[in-house]
Amino acid sequence: RYVLLQASAAREVVLRSVAASPVMKSGPQNAPPVSSSRLIAWVARHDPESHLASFASQLWTESGMTAPTGETAAALLDLFMPFLGSESSWVRSSAAAALVDVASKENLDALLSAVFARFSPSEDDDAGAAAPASLESQLGLCVALSSLSVRMDPAQTLRVVNWIILTSSSAEVVESDVLRSAC
Repeated sequence: RYVLLQASAAREVVLRSVAASPVMKSGPQNAPPVSSSRLIAWVARHDPESHLASFASQLWTESGMTAPTGETAAALLDLFMPFLGSESSWVRSSAAAALVDVASKENLDALLSAVFARFSPSEDDDAGAAAPASLESQLGLCVALSSLSVRMDPAQTLRVVNWIILTSSSAEVVESDVLRSAC
């Protein structure tokens, strides 16, 4: 519990630093479309510590910032990957929840395609080995897909399940036609 309290205090210090940053103080009209301060504040809105999430939400509202929704799906994934690949589970969970906030029905297919492209086996690799990714990035991917599932329709869910099976080591055992007939 002591380590968690220290981590919470450290997150509060970072968030207070973000609040004091010129980007957050200048408002949306003078801010770059996406900055590290804006992204940290966006992700922090989902902090597991409610007082930090409330502080981040208040900071976001008072600064007049808007969600990073104008980005392409691949750009959104690139923005969130450092957070999804964090060593800290709370950062991965917060980033996944923040990603769900900006995922819409319109961009969810493109976002899934970006995820699959990043984590699928390389076409140049004859062995079909998965693209190199840290354990933390893989965990972040799992949390993100799980969080995004609330926005997925049945076809998108089937697409994710197919992708998971086809990129796993047992891909030759199960074929997508079997899954289609089962769903």
